Amino acid sequence: MEKNPYEIIRTNYPSYSKVFRVIADYILNHSDEVLKTNIHKLGRDLDIAESSIVRFCKALGYSGFSELKIMLAKYGRQSSKIIFENLRTALRRRLLEMFFRLALKPFKLQQNNLILVLLKKPRIY
Repeated sequence: MEKNPYEIIRTNYPSYSKVFRVIADYILNHSDEVLKTNIHKLGRDLDIAESSIVRFCKALGYSGFSELKIMLAKYGRQSSKIIFENLRTALRRRLLEMFFRLALKPFKLQQNNLILVLLKKPRIY
């Protein structure tokens, strides 16, 4: 079964050692750079032994650094898509709130109830 490395890292982060947290932080904040590097350079950049990186990969359930990179590449784009969808939903909600605040204020309608009804619709035409 394939495992999303980002979810695994976020879920297990509180239980990580200091060294694992350094690796996890770097992966979460610089995943594009991790995809372009090798284990030797990553170890040197983080001042962490390569064996610690391998142990980290195995703790995530992967055979090694190469498999981790493959999974980061696979799930990285999916994570971006989820973030985009969340932003789009938030933007749509904000635009609706602004519209009702400005357009319907003179009519004294219950804006909150109307907004909630419209937000449940997948599309507004």
